[in-house]
Amino acid sequence: TWAEIMRHALEELHTLYKGNEDSCGLNSFGKLRYDATEVQERWWHEGGRESPCQVEARAEEFMSQLLYSPHRNIVVVGHSLFFRTVLRRYLSDGFKEKEAALAHALCSRKLSNCGVLRLEVTPSQWPGGAPIVGAELVLGSTLVGAEVPTPKAAK
Repeated sequence: TWAEIMRHALEELHTLYKGNEDSCGLNSFGKLRYDATEVQERWWHEGGRESPCQVEARAEEFMSQLLYSPHRNIVVVGHSLFFRTVLRRYLSDGFKEKEAALAHALCSRKLSNCGVLRLEVTPSQWPGGAPIVGAELVLGSTLVGAEVPTPKAAK
């Protein structure tokens, strides 16, 4: 259930940041409000793997939900490989030029377990554009693993 996921995430974050809970804001975690109304049912693909078209459609829907949300700050929990797909598709050219090394790493490596990535998005680049105009690894998060080449379609 959603409550179990949140409890597990909090336990993992406390393990990861043991002794630094105050400095990284973990003690405020329980005060945050969560809207889990859209994830009460099965929220993953049934059957085999998603096709590249299905992943692209999911990434576009995800970005639409972020951009059209009435909320100013949104916390998203998910899988690093999906986030890498989103970053490959929606990182703006301006960010890629300004932060070339970070942009390359975000598009070719994985976010560490329980890693946190702060993004800045702008609706002015949507639809059809690349609305992620800022990205920053926070709370001591890192990128892990060997680089994976970016598919030509995602460049």
